Amino acid sequence: GVETPEIDPLADVKAEAKTALTDYIEDIDVSLYSTVLGINEDIFSDILSEGKEAISASTSENEIENALADAKAKADDIPTDSYIEDSKSEVENYIDVTKYQDAESFVSDALDQIDASVSKAEIETIIEGAYSNIDDAVLSQIVEDKKAELDDYLAGVSSDTGYDFSEDTDLDALLEDHKANLDAVSSIGDINEVYQNATDAIDEFVETNYPKEDSTDPETGDPTDPETGDPTDPETGDPTDPETGDPTDPETGDPTDPETGDPTDPEAGDPNA
Repeated sequence: GVETPEIDPLADVKAEAKTALTDYIEDIDVSLYSTVLGINEDIFSDILSEGKEAISASTSENEIENALADAKAKADDIPTDSYIEDSKSEVENYIDVTKYQDAESFVSDALDQIDASVSKAEIETIIEGAYSNIDDAVLSQIVEDKKAELDDYLAGVSSDTGYDFSEDTDLDALLEDHKANLDAVSSIGDINEVYQNATDAIDEFVETNYPKEDSTDPETGDPTDPETGDPTDPETGDPTDPETGDPTDPETGDPTDPETGDPTDPEAGDPNA
């Protein structure tokens, strides 16, 4: 007798899955993928054909679902032009190669590899590898530079406040603790946060333990503005005329009426019209 062809009980499910995959691939805006398509112009059509083959070979609805999901995931893993450019910028911004030239080759190699990649997952691996190589090459140098910057920062605070911190053992201990935190950093990406924490801690310590004192004229003992050194009214702190002691406008330095603050005639003292 004539053999009856075997009917695939999953035929309808497979057909639906293939249609769904076709629609998914055809909805992709290929104009966003010029870099990848320049490497492999058939990349999306290959994903579609391979996905359909996997669906056809499936022996259960679960396998069909997995085959469809895998094909979609492969399409999603293709990097757009903007993804590639953002990834390259991320690597370039990780380290200043003009200052740390030992890292230059690792950055250059990573950029070339990213340009040649057709996979987001692969690009992530490239970036992680570049960061690891860069850290190994220059992290210790950057840490030492940041520790020196911390010394300079404290010197700047000393200059700004007028306080000598050289005998403050508590502040020295604080500084050393934060330098130790810098030594413990394992990635360049963490350095700026650790450094910021250190400067914040210094600022808080100084603000708490070294309150800003009132400024005075060294010859007369009269109060002065801490920033400008100009004389001020002892009760209000407002600027005054150095010769007469009368109040002046903070911006112009012109004399003002003591009660109203309105500008006055410099010679007569009468209010200006």
